[in-house]
Amino acid sequence: MPAGEPRAAANDSLAGPWTYYPSAAAQLVNTGRRHWLRLTARWPWTDVITHAIDGLHTLPNPS
Repeated sequence: MPAGEPRAAANDSLAGPWTYYPSAAAQLVNTGRRHWLRLTARWPWTDVITHAIDGLHTLPNPS
């Protein structure tokens, strides 16, 4: 292990069956004061989650 890469060894020790997938199904992204949930289009639950979130947006604001 090179002296300048101590985190590489720590990341290698976390390898497991979940590391087979090249990317996550969703990413929580922070831009300024907003939070975005980016879902992968190939993930089988993307349509279900987006439909549920759209249903929540149709509810009246409880102000």
